[in-house]
Amino acid sequence: MRFHRASATSIQSAERSELPASASPGSAGYLGEESMMLQNPSTLQVDDETEAETAEFYAKALLSTGAVTLPSHMLVAALTDAYFEHIHLHQPLVDRTDFERFQSPLLVHSICMLASAYGHRRKGISQLSAAKKHYLKAKLLLATEHERNKLVVLKALCLMTCRSMTEPTVICLDSLWHWLGAASRYAIHMGLHKEATYSGNQDAGTRRRMWWHLFNQDKLVSFCYGRPQMIHMHDTDVQPLSQSDFPQEHPDNNIFIERTKLCMIFGQLADGRYNPNLSYGDIAPIGQAFETWVCELPAELTLQYTDSKPYRRVVSELHILYYACLLIYQLSLMKVEPVSSSARATFEECVQTASHMIRVFDEIQCRNDVLYLAPINAWFCYLAGVVQIRAQATFSGQGGGFDDNLEIVRAVLQELSATVPSSALVLGNLKRAELSGGTLPGQHSAHSANPSADGLANSDANNEDNIATESLAGPDGRRNPSNILGGLGEGMDSSSLFWPSGLIADGNVNFDFGDVFVDQIFQYQ
Repeated sequence: MRFHRASATSIQSAERSELPASASPGSAGYLGEESMMLQNPSTLQVDDETEAETAEFYAKALLSTGAVTLPSHMLVAALTDAYFEHIHLHQPLVDRTDFERFQSPLLVHSICMLASAYGHRRKGISQLSAAKKHYLKAKLLLATEHERNKLVVLKALCLMTCRSMTEPTVICLDSLWHWLGAASRYAIHMGLHKEATYSGNQDAGTRRRMWWHLFNQDKLVSFCYGRPQMIHMHDTDVQPLSQSDFPQEHPDNNIFIERTKLCMIFGQLADGRYNPNLSYGDIAPIGQAFETWVCELPAELTLQYTDSKPYRRVVSELHILYYACLLIYQLSLMKVEPVSSSARATFEECVQTASHMIRVFDEIQCRNDVLYLAPINAWFCYLAGVVQIRAQATFSGQGGGFDDNLEIVRAVLQELSATVPSSALVLGNLKRAELSGGTLPGQHSAHSANPSADGLANSDANNEDNIATESLAGPDGRRNPSNILGGLGEGMDSSSLFWPSGLIADGNVNFDFGDVFVDQIFQYQ
């Protein structure tokens, strides 16, 4: 990647002084058909008598902080390579050609911010400290509107949604929650929620990727924090992702495509969290969608390791997302099971799903790859850990495998604390959950719920053997056994699936790593 420090600043300054606001690409904000306002706002020029004063104020702020000054070419190249190697496949927001095309300090600092937060220390500086330096400069460049290209601004905002400089309980404008809201609103302002705005646009592919990235983040963060969604399926008609939305067709593009498919299924759970009338018949068919996802998964994205298809963290992380979504579905199913015996069987499936997820985390740690995991994985660890704690009390006398799994969860979270600020919060809540779990009486003795019963506790994580997983409940209320990770044959016709509008969780459930969520799982009798 060639990027010249001196030319970048001069080019950007020229753009600021010579390019009128109306000429900035995408500067006309979207107005819906039902709006009574002017449909072509770009034709209306408004004189701002404070523009010169504002520009001077911003220029002083940028000069005094050095926000427009770029890091060394060597560091930028290293961090850019790190982004494309470790982050891009799950969050393909920037293309290699963007740096030469836009010559944007905002884009460079945003990439450096994100890449610095992943991986191991560089030059003895902690990941969070290194990321914070670039974050502050990117934040100031956004606040001063130094970058005039709206597409680049949205790219930077999307990159801001990939990390959090604070814990989720801190109310501030540096939170992931804030940046996700700002990016989503900005994208809607650009009209990215409507398919019609993509027609004939040379950047249609990257715009579509950014929109679906925001959709994915919205579903996961909404559930993680127990807060309302910002993007609803009925408000958008954007077409699903395809290989044509990437600069070049490549099998690795399927990682983001499949990630988005999972989040679309997960979104059905998120949509129904506040539905008081949700029934078992409503939620059970979501299991079919998860089964379809696995059956239709490209062979190169399965966890069946062979000489020709070795371990890849990006693939393992995709399956962690799958297990987490499936686990939440199963926990949700328990709340509406028609009989208590069905609830017990579902809980056993929850335990097995959590155990599978933990074994994937275990292998990632063995490969020394934990520090490249996205922050949401701290919450996934918590989900799996709490289920293991509940299982210890539920299935008394068979806690050896549960203890091993909990030790893996604690070790992963401890390592993640170097890159994910909320990991300490998660660890504290997990400890509190363990103390609560220790006071619960054992209730069942079930061999099927023990992690070692399916060979997981005593095997290497996700080895060459296919991973046979849990049974899912079908729409008829009967339990249909299915090998939903090993099955790569003919999948179900996804058009036949019923997409329900609701889920179990009542509106008071707090998914912000808190005690209420622990209580929800511990309610199981």
